[in-house]
Amino acid sequence: MGYVPVTVGDQVEVSGGNIPVGTTLTAGQWVISTANTYLLTMQTDGNLVLYQVIGTPPESGGSFTGFALWWTGTDANGGKTFSVQTDGNLVVYDGNGSPVWSSGTVGQPAANLTVQNDGNLVLYSAQLAVLWATYTNDSQVWPKSNWSYIQYSLSEQGQAPLVLTAGSGGLTLTPPQTAAPSQMWQLTPDGRLLSGLLGGQVLTLQTAGDGTASLALAIQTMPPAGAQIWVLSSALEAVAITALDAALALGVASDGISVQPQSLTGAQAQQWFVMPANPLQAIIALPPANPSFPVFTTEQQQVYAEINQRLNLAPSTLREQYTNLNAAIGSYQTSVLGMKFDSFQPDVWKPVVEQLNREMTAVIVVHNLFNNYSTFHNALFADQSDLLSELIALAGFETGDDQTTGVWGVIINILSSIVYTVLSADPATAVAANIIQSAVNVAVAASDVSTQSITASPFQVTAAQLAGQLSDSLEALLTTVGDMATTILTDWTKLQAAAKLGISFAPNGLAWPPLTTAELVKQAKPSYVASVMQMLLQAKFRIYQYSTSNGSGSGFAGQYGDAPSYGKYASSQPDGSSVCYWIADANDYGTYPSSQAMDVIWGAGVPQNDFFAGNNGWGLPKAVYEPAGAPPFDILAVAITNLTPNMLTIVADCTEGSLLSPANTVLAPYSTVLLLGQCLSNIKGQAITFTLYDPSAGPTADDLIAQFSTHQHPGGIVVGDVWADGQIEAGNYTLTSPVCYTGSIGQGYSGSVQIAVARTC
Repeated sequence: MGYVPVTVGDQVEVSGGNIPVGTTLTAGQWVISTANTYLLTMQTDGNLVLYQVIGTPPESGGSFTGFALWWTGTDANGGKTFSVQTDGNLVVYDGNGSPVWSSGTVGQPAANLTVQNDGNLVLYSAQLAVLWATYTNDSQVWPKSNWSYIQYSLSEQGQAPLVLTAGSGGLTLTPPQTAAPSQMWQLTPDGRLLSGLLGGQVLTLQTAGDGTASLALAIQTMPPAGAQIWVLSSALEAVAITALDAALALGVASDGISVQPQSLTGAQAQQWFVMPANPLQAIIALPPANPSFPVFTTEQQQVYAEINQRLNLAPSTLREQYTNLNAAIGSYQTSVLGMKFDSFQPDVWKPVVEQLNREMTAVIVVHNLFNNYSTFHNALFADQSDLLSELIALAGFETGDDQTTGVWGVIINILSSIVYTVLSADPATAVAANIIQSAVNVAVAASDVSTQSITASPFQVTAAQLAGQLSDSLEALLTTVGDMATTILTDWTKLQAAAKLGISFAPNGLAWPPLTTAELVKQAKPSYVASVMQMLLQAKFRIYQYSTSNGSGSGFAGQYGDAPSYGKYASSQPDGSSVCYWIADANDYGTYPSSQAMDVIWGAGVPQNDFFAGNNGWGLPKAVYEPAGAPPFDILAVAITNLTPNMLTIVADCTEGSLLSPANTVLAPYSTVLLLGQCLSNIKGQAITFTLYDPSAGPTADDLIAQFSTHQHPGGIVVGDVWADGQIEAGNYTLTSPVCYTGSIGQGYSGSVQIAVARTC
């Protein structure tokens, strides 16, 4: 349905978003969640609708911009009232008292219907058993999860910007640094502020025994506790970041450095800009102007017609030229301001000229913004075909490989990587990141996401097909940006808001200086290149690893020493041991990628730990040496990569062979976990089923989100085959195609399976 303006009547005051049984909503009445983010209303047209609130929440008799998540469809058959009945049923009645929709829960021991802060509408019993739900807690469109700076808005004039930074001493304000994970944050749809330091760490409100509150990073609970949920106001200006279960907001201490929870309200609390601020998305979500532009009187319309005639635009009109980004609006403006209208009185023609002058001034600013983005986009991706051919060769592909070897990727990951890199290079030049992220959000929020090329769904192609896949998606991004421009340029309300930001150098501003484009392209290209290599390398290479606590193992230590310096890494562990990694061909641990290929990765600022451990989207298959009473080639290393912002749990059920890893494992956001199984003899292989759950999913936490099984034939004289099957996906979760490799008897390493879990919205 997209963003729509919604007019409401009287608010029904309830506690905690809980609508008790026996409550009836009449036409226009509404209930809102405690965080003012989701609203259920019995509309005057007869439809019962659950909305996500975009921007400022309404007051009684007011209006807001909403995105419909769920509705009963009873506008077509005369819906009038909605009842949460004492018999457990939810019913919409028409004007004659006849039911036109029901939840079918009659006879259930219902206690209340809750409009939750996660976007779900749930009917609970007194014992908190779920009796019915809309299951819309994964349908949010605002804000999308993306890595951001959180910039302090009250820095003194002329000072370098200060951003929220996590450290051993707590939360502080420091100047932004290049690619600093401690300064990156991600606001998830359910309100967690996930730290770029990963490991499942989130911003947490801590309360001491004496009642004093402080801030810290802590491993997120599952499901997230109220102390780990934050609410951001959706504004075009600075925002407040407020604790969900306390009347406290993020504030800055008198030293101007320490960040702490404070009792701030209203404008006092609006101290932060989230970068990218996505101001264009907020502008798109504004209620449309009605009419689109100020209407001229009959006499003024004659002046307007004469202007169009003198500009040689007839039968077209000047306002119809606004959406043409190549139109000479500046020349039209000069001509109109120089025109004389002897046949009209000044009080007739002057208002027309003044209004058109205001409009054209705004249009020129918006044209400059979108034309600059188009130049940036084309410059960044202009040499895509040649660049991809070069990268495919660097990744070790030959012509024959293209027909048989598949690569997988996620388009949103590529675009988010570009946004991250542009921001981390210089938050002051975040305008391109703002436009890219807004375009991605608007595209994904489209009513029919299945037709969009910009999705969070993984794709699987051969290396030869990769250029076409990326080209289609990047073209879709540019098309969405063009659609955003048209939406703004045909609406006076949106046009004024965009033009105001188009000349602003504030953190949420969209001013684009002429010399900025080349620098932005320079910043963005490495991340685009690294994202492509992220997709290609997993189809040709794997990571080989061993722990020094397990001994050297079949020459692994010697092979690690022989590996080139550009392709190996050792990570110290708390117990004093080290995990040693190197990257090599998937079928030969002594054949390495070229130094040029790895220079591309390191040149893009990719941390070695992320690359080798499988964090932040990196997820290459892994082979291990692990002495465990079985030959290494009878061990299977299953690497599962979490491409979502949620903490997931994995339950492993071994039906053949033996597990070498815990049966229950936590998988942190944007991280990889390595799970091991083994064959117990030369006769029996191994079969393990992995079931994934999302404990933050509320009522659906006990339902699996994904499942798959891995298999390995027993070794002996020959290495056992490795394969994966039985993939099941649920809700908005999806699995990538598994990448499987066998182990090696001669080189003494395990088989590998790599699979990733992503969200489709």
